[in-house]
Amino acid sequence: MKHLKKLSKLFKYSLFLLIFVSANLFAETKWEVATVFLGSRENEDYQQDVDKNLKELQSIKKSPYLSISSFRPKLGTNLDREKLKSYLKTAFKDPLSKKMLVMYGHGNGPMGLTDLPTKDFQKLLSESKIKLDIIWLDACFQANLEFLTQLRAASTLTIASEEAEFSAGLPFSSLAELPQFSKIDEAAINLANDFIGSYSYLNEGKQVEAVGRSSATISVFDNREISTFVNLFKKVPKIINSLLPEEQKRLRLKVQKKFSMDKSELVDLGHMLIELRSMNKNTATDKELTELIRLLNIESVKKLKTNSRLKISAPVPNALMVFGFNDWQNGTKEEYLDNPLFSEILKTKLFILGPQKAQWPVKKFENLSTYISPFAPGINSFQYYFLDSTGKNRLTEVVNLIRFQDVIELRPSSRIKGQFLLYTAYTQRVGVKAERYTGLNITLYQTTPSIDYFELDFNHTVNWLKL
Repeated sequence: MKHLKKLSKLFKYSLFLLIFVSANLFAETKWEVATVFLGSRENEDYQQDVDKNLKELQSIKKSPYLSISSFRPKLGTNLDREKLKSYLKTAFKDPLSKKMLVMYGHGNGPMGLTDLPTKDFQKLLSESKIKLDIIWLDACFQANLEFLTQLRAASTLTIASEEAEFSAGLPFSSLAELPQFSKIDEAAINLANDFIGSYSYLNEGKQVEAVGRSSATISVFDNREISTFVNLFKKVPKIINSLLPEEQKRLRLKVQKKFSMDKSELVDLGHMLIELRSMNKNTATDKELTELIRLLNIESVKKLKTNSRLKISAPVPNALMVFGFNDWQNGTKEEYLDNPLFSEILKTKLFILGPQKAQWPVKKFENLSTYISPFAPGINSFQYYFLDSTGKNRLTEVVNLIRFQDVIELRPSSRIKGQFLLYTAYTQRVGVKAERYTGLNITLYQTTPSIDYFELDFNHTVNWLKL
């Protein structure tokens, strides 16, 4: 009998343990998400994109652990900031929930959103007195050091894009996954990962139809570490000013040419620091710049490539290379002349009859070899063969080159003080142009921005630009 009682107690304990573990295993976290769609005065195409995103939000299955609301100003009117402030107070009701704000609109880097400039946005959030866990800037160029510095107290984390963003924006259906995450950094990185995957051709991302010739970029920032980085960055303008005038000019022109965004006064911060270090001859200064570079985890980024550099060797001098794309489905003479994408990959004015009885581009090899980067958005295989210089005799079989990666992702394996970039990723672009991205941009030094720029905290701290 005692033995049976012991078994009974053991069974009850085991049952309790199973229920406890199961409850914790499948526990969900309450999230409140406010989505704000700016741009009520934008054109019809823009409004159609907003309509699609709102429809996607409405399709998310309702859950007691996920509250999603939306704010869209009346079309054709200016943004009423008092109404927006009132909306934010009603959108976040549960003091125990995780809170996320999504802002969809046009971005201008340090100057913020077109309908809500940086200082006004900061003021609105401050007056709303809502401590946000995540802000997602679903807008162009907002992974910007000056902007992030100004908004550092508004949320714990920020998600933003370094480059111009596609009008499709983020895949809003991904918000349905939030209750799975109790840790906000894991939630933010998962959302960013879904974003970048949605623009990948190789992953058959659901938003690839929005992709043209440019890259999708995304980064996740820990705002608690920004001030440490900015204080270290105060050395950079002094280092630049220590260069000779002609060295400063050479640095500026190189950075703008190779590492500027679609908004040309914005440049990649990481590559700017790397180029500055390469011009430096002082050991102590080299150490200071290296510290900043390592905080951005840039050395790892530099080693990663979205686009292979391929050395192609001709079998004989003056051979003709006939080439096409995607298993000879793209790149015929008609398509080549109509779409500048192909000439950006490999320029030629010669064409010849080839596969599928179509005219295909031909590259004459005056040297025995050359390097090319043949991939681009939607161009994931490259085919070629060689003819002799007369174009009448075939010298080789078809070579088929395929790539297996069109997304680069990076996150630091460990965290150190001042390292505020938690995750960064970008997709393919024509040739090697995507490789200008290391996570965030900054206004190019010695440019003249709007007068409002000089009111930003970053410029007060760093003295980056001068009137």
